Amino acid sequence: MLEATYNSVHSSFRAVLSVADHFSKLRQQLVKILRSFMMLGIGQRVFERLWNCLAKSTSPHEAVQNVQSVAWDLANPAGPQDLWPFVTFLLVACAGPYFIYKMFPAVKEDDEIEYDDTENDTAIVVYPYRAMNPDEVSVPADVHVIVAPPHLQPGIHGWTLVSHQGSIGLIPSNYIELNT
Repeated sequence: MLEATYNSVHSSFRAVLSVADHFSKLRQQLVKILRSFMMLGIGQRVFERLWNCLAKSTSPHEAVQNVQSVAWDLANPAGPQDLWPFVTFLLVACAGPYFIYKMFPAVKEDDEIEYDDTENDTAIVVYPYRAMNPDEVSVPADVHVIVAPPHLQPGIHGWTLVSHQGSIGLIPSNYIELNT
């Protein structure tokens, strides 16, 4: 149960990262396209301004000054540039997955869960149980098993998560007696 929850959260996070990666690739393609259009527009604007400056000038000195002023105007465009689309994109593409990653702490795999006899309850198996499903564990009668802490219990009525000789699984709750 815990592994399924971990896998679903992990898969969801990977999907979000994949979407963010695709957005960044889409952004790169759009930037290339817009640069091409901008270069065409800038080139046309430069040509028109230079043509007008050269056509209006009466002396070579005046033509050079007009060309310098046009170059200055093109290098330093007037008016504020809107950065909100770029900032919004960065927030969604970069900060979104980061905050999702920080919101969900890492969950250990089943084989990484460490059980400590001093902190966990133990129980004695009253009746032998043979596992019917892969998430259950087979145990003989009259052996001690380690009962998982309450926060790791699956919440299935009538079943308890236990560990026996390195195997972790469910066993019917009425097959064991808790040691107090």
